[in-house]
Amino acid sequence: MSHVVKRDASGRYAKGHGGRKPGTPNKKTQTIRQAFLEAFNDGRLGGTEGLVKWAMQPEHREAFYHMITRLIPRELSVELRDVRPVMIDRVTPEDIEASYERHDIH
Repeated sequence: MSHVVKRDASGRYAKGHGGRKPGTPNKKTQTIRQAFLEAFNDGRLGGTEGLVKWAMQPEHREAFYHMITRLIPRELSVELRDVRPVMIDRVTPEDIEASYERHDIH
């Protein structure tokens, strides 16, 4: 019995045929995130205090904000009373950085 994987004209998996299911994190991303959390929490890097001390250095500020934009969810579902749920799904890291600049967050 052969398994045929459907692909579109460009060679990508056809919708519903292959790849991760929506919302399933990439395994490499999970592994790297876990490694960072372990390095942060093991005490040798100073935890939150060490991160703040590092981020306060002017030469690290841009890198800190760049990294934090990668940690903020890009999709946010908000439910308001008496209003249908709203999905915000097109926030880019550039949008977040522009917001920081508008609010004078350095």
